[in-house]
Amino acid sequence: MPRMQKDRLKLLIERLRKHQDNGRRFDMGKWYDLAGSDDVGDDDEDDSDDRIYIAKRVVDPYTGRVREERTCGTSACALGEACVIPAFRKLGLTLIPSPHDALSFTPVYKRKRGLDAGRAFFGLTEHQATYIFMPDEYTESTSKIHPMDVVEHIEAVLNGYDPR
Repeated sequence: MPRMQKDRLKLLIERLRKHQDNGRRFDMGKWYDLAGSDDVGDDDEDDSDDRIYIAKRVVDPYTGRVREERTCGTSACALGEACVIPAFRKLGLTLIPSPHDALSFTPVYKRKRGLDAGRAFFGLTEHQATYIFMPDEYTESTSKIHPMDVVEHIEAVLNGYDPR
């Protein structure tokens, strides 16, 4: 049985509690996805801002000047959110482009991908990882799962709940 990384799970809980402040749409149906963009760039040189920005050109209707507007047009699930926490990235939990979709990314940790990456990084059993990170484990439809729903699942596992 893997050794649960409780401190990592607690940091993820903190992140999910603050989710509405980060500009990313929460979506348990996607690991990490860049929504409709022509010009995608990572503006994360100093690690102080963990968002991937989408730049779009906007014409000011009053001056006619073209300006670039940066927005974080991404969506992510709980594990996708974990992959952009700078402390977790330094420990090796990252995102790689999906081979099937140029705008989608998959979690990776020590050569493991997707749910297996989350399982290994957080030291979870297969059942615990599924209970926390997979949308079928929630009563709401995928689009209605809220970060606090995931927090409840993480806290239950931290308190000894066995989802078998």
